[in-house]
Amino acid sequence: MGPPAGHEWRTLVLVNLASIMERADEALLPAVYREVGAALNATPTGLGALTLYRSIVQAACYPIAAYAASRHNRAHVIALGALLWAAATFLVAVSGTFLQVSRRYLTTIAVCGRMADLLGLA
Repeated sequence: MGPPAGHEWRTLVLVNLASIMERADEALLPAVYREVGAALNATPTGLGALTLYRSIVQAACYPIAAYAASRHNRAHVIALGALLWAAATFLVAVSGTFLQVSRRYLTTIAVCGRMADLLGLA
């Protein structure tokens, strides 16, 4: 098996860059717990709950995305997922309190559940 073709090479690079960005995102919050906790008046337990909510959102959305990608245009599914994740990130960024952040993560979980209903998975 030879080296990947042009578009395969580009896809490989993009997938690896996305993986690196995701790992950086996962490592970012624990590195700035003190600053984020002070800004949101949250305890370390509360910040751990935020990390849990984030993981639940990902766990809930990955099977939906995989199902949608198997039945629809994958580029559109990826674009929609990126748009939804960017919107969720923006809403969390403009949150002023810990309660707002928690609600927005839980709302994202509800959106993933609604998408599952629309796709007939639930």
